[in-house]
Amino acid sequence: AASDVLLLSGGVSVGDRDLVKDTLERCLGVERLLWRVAQKPGKPTYVGRRGEGWVVGLPGNPAAVGSKPSA
Repeated sequence: AASDVLLLSGGVSVGDRDLVKDTLERCLGVERLLWRVAQKPGKPTYVGRRGEGWVVGLPGNPAAVGSKPSA
């Protein structure tokens, strides 16, 4: 409630494996404004609002976020 923007860096997907979009909308009441932007790389991208706050969800494997490349 105290944040202006919630940025999700990884996890947004399509199909049965997309749990982020459903959780944001059903459980947290986020209103979807934008979905699956035609850009490369980086689709699907999610943008929504909850009250005055913005939610931006980026695609990618959340387990890979912040990991170090192997030698």
